[in-house]
Amino acid sequence: MRAMAELGKRRASVRNRTLAITLPFSAAVLIVIGLGFIPATIADSALGGLLTKVYMKRRNRSLADDVCRDLGINPLAFSPERYLID
Repeated sequence: MRAMAELGKRRASVRNRTLAITLPFSAAVLIVIGLGFIPATIADSALGGLLTKVYMKRRNRSLADDVCRDLGINPLAFSPERYLID
């Protein structure tokens, strides 16, 4: 239970940092391409969410391994992938 709580904290932190990086960058790219501000903002939200979701799927195992190392748990005994929604 403690491992899942710690994993949730780390995932939230990584997700927030990823969104903070991808949203302004992709908005700037979409505005430069010529979508305009309002359509770029809408497309930016979808694109930022998609990029964050893909990045988080790749990071799940490494974050779980970090939690196991910090808590002294065997990484083979902790498999949160079947409980995670994204």
